[in-house]
Amino acid sequence: MLGCIHDSAPSATGKWERYANNLSLTPGPVFLFARGDSLLVMNVAKSGSSPGLAVSVSGNGREWVVRPQADSGPTSVTNAVAYHDTLWALGPNGQAAAHTSDTGSRSSLWKSRDGAHWAEVLHFAPFGDRDDVGFPATENGLWVVSGKIKDAAPFVFPGTWYSADGNEWSNVGLEENPFANASSAIGFGKRIFVIGGGNKTDSSPNLNIRSSTDGIVWNADAPATGLLPRWNPCLAEHAGRLWVLGGDSSMAAIATSSGRGFHDVWSSVDGVKWILEDANAPFATGTYRSAVSWRGPLWIVTAPKEPGAAAEIWSLSL
Repeated sequence: MLGCIHDSAPSATGKWERYANNLSLTPGPVFLFARGDSLLVMNVAKSGSSPGLAVSVSGNGREWVVRPQADSGPTSVTNAVAYHDTLWALGPNGQAAAHTSDTGSRSSLWKSRDGAHWAEVLHFAPFGDRDDVGFPATENGLWVVSGKIKDAAPFVFPGTWYSADGNEWSNVGLEENPFANASSAIGFGKRIFVIGGGNKTDSSPNLNIRSSTDGIVWNADAPATGLLPRWNPCLAEHAGRLWVLGGDSSMAAIATSSGRGFHDVWSSVDGVKWILEDANAPFATGTYRSAVSWRGPLWIVTAPKEPGAAAEIWSLSL
């Protein structure tokens, strides 16, 4: 029977445990969710791998069962979030919407209770098909934040869209947002937080920490000393705090396992004052990462960026 690997490690405020597991992940983005008595992982294969969306579930973090996809569902996922006990996913449909004036292809919006059976909520979502898009959920709704519209010439960085139910969407932020890459966005209470990402001018990583309650007015909160600029930090809400776990240090580190990644872990009660929880966390860098609070600990899963690497499952108990 699979159990904990014995390279557990202490952190500044808790203990890490690595779980031997049978989870098979292909190179591509990963999304980790807590679903009642189970953890659920969504894995999106990148080009060059077996195409499609794979979903696995586990009741202990060690033994995972693949949940087969129904015939109808998203073939790929740009970003995903849990809201009102439902999984929501943005998926490109690769078609132009003739009834709109937007350029480029359109995005579809899907929802599911179990990750296997999906209902298409919108075939032609009004916010377009975006790269590097933020898709957070707050207490009062779903948000689509910034990003680059695919196939548009030139690329644009559009504003913020909001929906209370996922069906009706409003463009609440007509002006350009103060960031180019908002893929690391999270809802924390009634606020949206966008942490890290890339600069508009040269695509170098930054560590802007910005938050908003309405998607229009954004506060610029200064990061803690030592919280260095990064791409794609892993974000989570756990124990009443906002968490930042690692991230990529360069464009090269985003696409492959090369380049320097970050092992540090930070938390904050308000997004303004930050505490260094662990300067050298044991999870692998050069990976796709996702984290969620479940049954007490904070859990993190890593998926490979290149073939041959194994998935890692860790928990942090405070």
